[in-house]
Amino acid sequence: FRSFFATSDTSMGVNSEEIVHYKYSFIEDQLVLSSPTTVWPASGSTPRTVARLKGFRGDLYVADSLGHIARVSQAAMASGTKTDGVQLYETKSHFDDKDPRITHPERITGLAIRDAVYWSTQTEVLSAPLDGVAGGAQQTLLKKTELFALAGDNTEIVDIEVDYRGSAVYVAVHNAGATQACHVYMLNIGVGSPAQNAVKLSWTFAEDVLFLSMGTNSTLFLSSPLTIYTAPEPFTKSVVPKHVYSLTNIQDQRMIGAAAFFIRGVDCVLGGWQKEGPCSKSCGHGQQKLVRQVLTQPSGGGKPCDDGMARHESCNDQPCPSDSIDCIMGQWIDAGPCSASCGYGKISQHRKILRHPTNGGITCPEGLSQIVDCRIAACGGQD
Repeated sequence: FRSFFATSDTSMGVNSEEIVHYKYSFIEDQLVLSSPTTVWPASGSTPRTVARLKGFRGDLYVADSLGHIARVSQAAMASGTKTDGVQLYETKSHFDDKDPRITHPERITGLAIRDAVYWSTQTEVLSAPLDGVAGGAQQTLLKKTELFALAGDNTEIVDIEVDYRGSAVYVAVHNAGATQACHVYMLNIGVGSPAQNAVKLSWTFAEDVLFLSMGTNSTLFLSSPLTIYTAPEPFTKSVVPKHVYSLTNIQDQRMIGAAAFFIRGVDCVLGGWQKEGPCSKSCGHGQQKLVRQVLTQPSGGGKPCDDGMARHESCNDQPCPSDSIDCIMGQWIDAGPCSASCGYGKISQHRKILRHPTNGGITCPEGLSQIVDCRIAACGGQD
């Protein structure tokens, strides 16, 4: 079985969500789901929603509406007990505009997990060690002032993604001005100022939401509520994203999240090599035919069966014995009288094989019968 996780509203209201775990498998190319198991949050904990959800090396990383980033370990999920996980980080809080007694956490808009934790608020991109605050200090990869200088004052970050090398951060930015559109920027980490070296994809997404997801084969997926595009990573500013999917019934459907991952198909399985028939020689380098059968046919994009279903290998390589025996033929024996009573005629002869050759001896000559000339006596008479 394989696994995936999804969020679901709870009975506590619209501001409360839970994370459920599904196991699935493919049986005869049909997806079969198990019953869901709730893994987050812990029973009795503060109601909150899921801002972002990522899996990494078997663990689950959750960013919630309270500004917390937590890790739910694989062992904790396997225990069957709902848990809040281990809190790693939390965003800064700010005072309410109307009531200074109330504070609100900065909203987490993006989350990516590699060999570090990366997250975004509406105006910043940050990173920190996987182990939490004990592992080291946080780093601000993109500041608010840098964002506004890069994309304009009336912009906010809606999602981020990080390449598998941890060398580039992709940032989806929404312009809340007249365009009401999203753009994607690539920030190179560790090469001067990420904002100064940013590359902007010259493509406008006419949406206010854009999800980023790293796929296989160096592909970046860019998903809006209605469409999915791909772009190579890293990209240049002149790259035009490739359209791969659109919702056909847009009246009552919207995509609320997207993730790209590889589902392994079923590979062909071949049996072992089996001998078919005897060796072609008893000595002196013979040939043995071997064949194998298909035990499992490939499906779901699995590896096809190898073309080599039969092969030959050498057998009985030992040299033949040196004491070879040659063929011995009998003498020619007349099979009857000469065809003429006088003068020249023809006579039939035959012979037998007295001993057949073995161990590479001289073979017997062809022909066990022949017709030769014969002469009895000169015929009488006058010239």
